[in-house]
Amino acid sequence: MAEAALSLALLSLVVELFLGVYLPKVYFRAMAERFSYLSHFPYELYGGTYRGASPALKESLQWVVSFLPSAASVLSFLVIMTLLGETTSLLVLAILGLVFVLVAGIFEGLLFSHGDLVEEKRHLAFSLLHSGATALYSVIGGLLLVRFYTEAQTRLTGVLVVAVILFLFAVVSILPELNPKAAKGLKVEKIEDPSGIDLYVRPHHNALAYGEWAVVAVRLLSSLALSIGALILAYTVPTL
Repeated sequence: MAEAALSLALLSLVVELFLGVYLPKVYFRAMAERFSYLSHFPYELYGGTYRGASPALKESLQWVVSFLPSAASVLSFLVIMTLLGETTSLLVLAILGLVFVLVAGIFEGLLFSHGDLVEEKRHLAFSLLHSGATALYSVIGGLLLVRFYTEAQTRLTGVLVVAVILFLFAVVSILPELNPKAAKGLKVEKIEDPSGIDLYVRPHHNALAYGEWAVVAVRLLSSLALSIGALILAYTVPTL
């Protein structure tokens, strides 16, 4: 199972790197403007580039991209739970980690598919829950790995390193929500095009947009780090 978690984490990383290079080109052809990770939101890349595609195809792409890293993290937590044995308090913590993994995946999918700039409060709520759930499951994963490090007879230096990395990812994932400029990223100005179409103008460097991209990246890297930690444990620790 640990090997499957690592494989899924690597697959999700490869898929998103490929889409991150390919979809901006599709966006440029469709919208006649360059896609910028500093000013455009995730939903514009995943939900706005396939205008000629069926809604089912677009929805499938959005949710597959959202849940690949979640699937890897779920498997990693299941590996950790198996090794915890009868340690009830830690099992509860691991279950909470699983819950936050799924919550993060759900709200990333919602950000990808329903992040309309005009719906300011809804967008901010999705963004906050996405960041918060990502931070929480990274912290929980780190705490569980630290517990294995302190309880195991063999000092698992690699596990401790992964735990520290997860704690750092948790900090990075919550920083965008603490940025006072983030909320202003949704303060778009409505202007009317000469053709009569309403247009919305936003900042060239949008703190909320690149903050959301940062959390997307953190989720990918957290799932990879957690799977590496689970793999180390699977080969070195029987149970606590």
